[in-house]
This record gives sequence, C-alpha cells and structure tokens, in this order.
Amino acid sequence: MILSEIFDHLTYGELSQLAIGGNNTDGIKEADYKAIVGHINLALTELYKRFPLKLNSVAIQLYDHITNYKLHSDYAITNESSTETYKYIIDSPYYPFTDDVLMIERVINENAEELPLNDTNEYYSLFTPMYNVVQVPYPDLDNAIEVQYKAAPTKIDTTVDGFDPDTTEVVIPNHMLEPLLTYVAYRIYTGNKLNKGSDISNLYSKFNALCAEIDYKGLVNKDINTNLNFWRNGWA
Repeated sequence: MILSEIFDHLTYGELSQLAIGGNNTDGIKEADYKAIVGHINLALTELYKRFPLKLNSVAIQLYDHITNYKLHSDYAITNESSTETYKYIIDSPYYPFTDDVLMIERVINENAEELPLNDTNEYYSLFTPMYNVVQVPYPDLDNAIEVQYKAAPTKIDTTVDGFDPDTTEVVIPNHMLEPLLTYVAYRIYTGNKLNKGSDISNLYSKFNALCAEIDYKGLVNKDINTNLNFWRNGWA
C-alpha cells in the first residue's frame, strides 16, 4: 500500500473535520507529514504487536556462564563497533540483526524441537523476563538456539532525501487499513483538547473491535514456521 493512499483515506474520512489533514484544507500538507506519519508509525507498531505480520528469527550461541541473552545488536557478531566481550547473536553481513524485536514467540533447538517457554512446571523451561531477553537456566556451550519473534514494521522516515508519499510503501494488509486509520484518528483526537473523552474512547473501542473481528475471521496466519537455515548452514 502506498502512503499517499493512506493520506487520502484520512483526508476524506477520519480527519475530514480537522484542520490537520481535513479535505477543506486540500488534504495533508507537507508541513504535517512528520506529525501524521508519526501517528501512522505508532499504528503500524500496534498492529504488528497484535498480529504476526512480520516474523523473524535469530540464532544464539549459548555460553556456560551466561543465562540471560539480550536480543540487541550490541551482541551481534557483525557489529564491529560493539565492545561486548561475548557476541552470541549469530548474524551475517547480508542479514544483520537490527533490533526489531517486538515479542519473543518461540525458541527452537538444533534438532528443530520447540523448547518450553515460560512454563514453571517444566524443569528445563526457558523464560522471557523482558520482551527482548531469553533466559536459559542451564546453558551449554555446545548448544545453540533459534529465537523466533514478532518483528517491528519498517519505520516510515520523512527525513530521508527524496521522501515522497506517492512512492513510499507501507507494508500492511488491505484488511487492516481500517483499524490503522482508526488508531491514527484515536491518536490525533487524543492530542486535541477540544475533543470529548467519550469520542476518544469510542475510537479506541472501535479499533479493538476491528482487531477482534480480524482475529475472529482468521484473516492472519498465526503459525510460525521453523527456520532450519541456521542449522543447515552450519551457523551453530
């Protein structure tokens, strides 16, 4: 989907009665790009958190003395500027780790077996004390794991040279356009002191209802397929 299409929907829909982006002001002006795009980026992040729209994997080399593995580029082997002693994230120059973790979903061992996660009834369970940290109570230097996670959307950057809404792609399924527009309106109306609390609450309720409908209709594939390339390529 092209960003200018989203702008048009906002102009003639959710923002039609507002000075910013309303159709009585000839749409969204260049001076408002940064503000509107900021809300769109937040809406995208919210949708990417709720649904598995982008799934990534990263391989982690375990060390006997390290139990908490933070998924941060400081610990990536390709990060030559990092001064960390132990770089346990096994990435490559072609696919560098980019700090795009939203939520850890699964952990896989070298035999492509899913490991128990956050299960206090399992002795060898792994845990996620933070959104980007995997805790391995019994690490072994001879082993590696693959962490599969919901990844953040690509941020729309209005500061890049040649930024043009007519050529800027927004990676979002068509059936999620309405909740995205609703969330943007919710954000903008929240910042407008002239709007009533009930109006803001209604927008957020509508957003949640639209997301629930998408989930109910099964419009998003929830399965996460194991990526065996880590082990086949001998990275671990």
